[in-house]
Amino acid sequence: FNRLKSFGIFGKLFATISDGSGDVQAATKELSNRLRIHYAKDISVSSHIMRCIVHTFQLGIKATLNVISPSTKRLRTIISTIRSSRVQMAIFRKMCKVIHNEEREQPTLDVLARWNSTFLMYKQAIKERDVLMLTVSDQHIVSECAGIFLNSDDWDHIWAMKEWLETPTMLSTFLGGSKYPTLPIAFLAFKCLLNHCNKYKVLNLELATLTQNMLHQASEKCLYYLKKYEDCLNCAPARIVMFFDPRYVLMTLCVCVLW
Repeated sequence: FNRLKSFGIFGKLFATISDGSGDVQAATKELSNRLRIHYAKDISVSSHIMRCIVHTFQLGIKATLNVISPSTKRLRTIISTIRSSRVQMAIFRKMCKVIHNEEREQPTLDVLARWNSTFLMYKQAIKERDVLMLTVSDQHIVSECAGIFLNSDDWDHIWAMKEWLETPTMLSTFLGGSKYPTLPIAFLAFKCLLNHCNKYKVLNLELATLTQNMLHQASEKCLYYLKKYEDCLNCAPARIVMFFDPRYVLMTLCVCVLW
C-alpha cells in the first residue's frame, strides 16, 4: 500500500487484474479496504477485479487433461524411454524406415506446465502410432518400458483429446500473437472456449460411447473454471472497456462467421 502510495497513482486506480490464487485475492481485498478508508475510493473486489483469462484457460485445460491422465502417462513413458538413449533412438529410426521408408524426427515429449506441448505430443504420436508400437515391441526396449503398452482405448482417448484441444490451441495462439490482446478480444476468446466445451456435453450419458463420455467429463472440468471466473468478465471495468472499443463489434462479427 505504501509503495503504491509513493507512486501517486491512487486517483487513477480503476480495477485490478490478477490470477485466481487466494493470496492475490486477499491482497486485493486489503487494498480495497485501505482505499475506502484513506481515499474514500471504492474498488470493491466483487465488482472491480478481472481475472487473467490466459491463466483461467490454463486451469481449465489442465483439469481437462487430467481426465485421460493414465493414457497420457503411458504415452510419456514410452516416448521418454525411446528418447533416453542412442540405441533406442536408432531402433525408432529403423522402424520409421520400415513404416515410412524414411527417417523421422525424434518423438515429441511434452512439458507438464505447458498444455500446448501436450497437444503437440498427441498430434505427433497419432501420426507415428505404428512406429511407436513397433519400437516398444522391440526386444531391446520391451524391458525398458516395463511392460507399458497403449491399447486401443488409450489411442481413442488420445485422438479424441487431440481433437478437443484443437480449438483451445487456436485461441491460445491467437491471444499470444505479436501484439498484446485487448480485453474485448480476450473476452471473445473466452466465450469461444465456453461454446466449445458446451458442444461436447452429452445429454444422455447412458447412451454415450466411452469416448463421448470422456469428452463430456473433460468439458465439464474445463467449464468448472470458466464459469467460476466468468463474472469477472462482466464486471463494471470490463463492460466499460468493451463499450468504448470499436473493434469489439467487428471482432464479434468475425468470430461468429469463423465459428
